Amino acid sequence: MTCRSMLGLVFLVSASSKVRSRPAYLAFTAGLVQTTLVTPRYASAVGAIAVVAEVLVFSLLVWPPAVLFGYILASGTMAVLLGGILVVIRRKVVAPCLCFGTARVPLGRRQLVRNAGLFTVANLGLVATLLRVGSSDPMVLACAGIAGAVCGSIIIRLDDLVFLLAEPESE
Repeated sequence: MTCRSMLGLVFLVSASSKVRSRPAYLAFTAGLVQTTLVTPRYASAVGAIAVVAEVLVFSLLVWPPAVLFGYILASGTMAVLLGGILVVIRRKVVAPCLCFGTARVPLGRRQLVRNAGLFTVANLGLVATLLRVGSSDPMVLACAGIAGAVCGSIIIRLDDLVFLLAEPESE
């Protein structure tokens, strides 16, 4: 339940931040072009595929009979995103991370580590689902769900937290 809650929140916020307005979606697709991984011609289609995948992950994770497929799609989506960020870093391209909205932090190691963590969580959830590990105790499920939501919130606001906790630059 912790993995489901965490991933569900992260994918829901990620998708909704991209489609909350036309300017938000256009900024997201422009950011895709800035990565040099996508040409302007395909940016809208690739952006739409990304948003649909994120919505599907959320939808599958909240519907109990489809949780296994939610984890599989989450794992695959994170693998693609990890690969993309790795290529951007290796090419030394400066492109904004618009994963959760308007943050203008460039894609880099922090986003690579964040997505590796999400990939790991998706695979842990997948294994736990396959092995039928978990509890049916409502209190345990509630605590696990809350823990996942807290972890997901930290992941979503990670760039802001790093900014707030960073040492001020001396002039």
